[in-house]
Amino acid sequence: MRAFLFIIFIFICLPIVLADYHPCQEVIPGYQYTPKGGTLPHYEAFKIDPVSEERVAFGYCFFPHEVLKEDNLNPLEMVVGLDIQENIVNFRIEKASVYKPYLLFDTDWPNQVIGKNIRDPWEYSKDITEFFPKHDATVNLAKQFLYDVQESSKRIANLYLSDEVKESARQYIIHTQQVQQLRDARSKIIIREQQQKPSQDYVVQLAIDEKIALLKDPVKITDSHVLPTPALYTSISFSRIHIFWVFVILIVLVIILVVYGLFKSF
Repeated sequence: MRAFLFIIFIFICLPIVLADYHPCQEVIPGYQYTPKGGTLPHYEAFKIDPVSEERVAFGYCFFPHEVLKEDNLNPLEMVVGLDIQENIVNFRIEKASVYKPYLLFDTDWPNQVIGKNIRDPWEYSKDITEFFPKHDATVNLAKQFLYDVQESSKRIANLYLSDEVKESARQYIIHTQQVQQLRDARSKIIIREQQQKPSQDYVVQLAIDEKIALLKDPVKITDSHVLPTPALYTSISFSRIHIFWVFVILIVLVIILVVYGLFKSF
């Protein structure tokens, strides 16, 4: 039962994972990508210009064996990322099992092409370090790898990487900087206005301080601030001894009045 539920879970989740995956994400990341198409099949890595709102190409993603279109029963299946400066951004092997048992792509040797310009020399053992051990099959495979990456990249660049594409990318950078400068200026104005406008806490604290100052200095009290002064409190306040003697006097007066009334009745 658990195995059956696990299989159902895989069938549900796998399409979601595959829908988010794109072959260009690992070789030229950080962009949006067009669907694959063109005379030489490729994806275009692009961004949207913030001013013109047009699509601006910043690189290309492609499979060399699809670009070269060479009849080969066992092609080097990989995906390559190329920027508009004609540099190799990265590559990724699609089917590593194809290259066994030479183990050429289990090492860091192929990484020499990352960042390399496709117009530079790529001669094996001269411009590119040799792979050791020097088995004939491995050397041939290494040379084939270099040829496929460089030649397919050249064909893509020659066909799609025009001066207009480079100019659009340059304009994108200028427009992005201008938009960012406007945003920074607007943010500075908002911050300045907030600093100049007293906060609610400051206004409340100012009112409290004013009330305290009025209590400490009764002379400053106006008709709009009707508050009892300390002098009024002291004028009607009595100590306990005063209250005691007032009470005694009242009792004596009551006794005198009672005695006077008794004598007068006789």
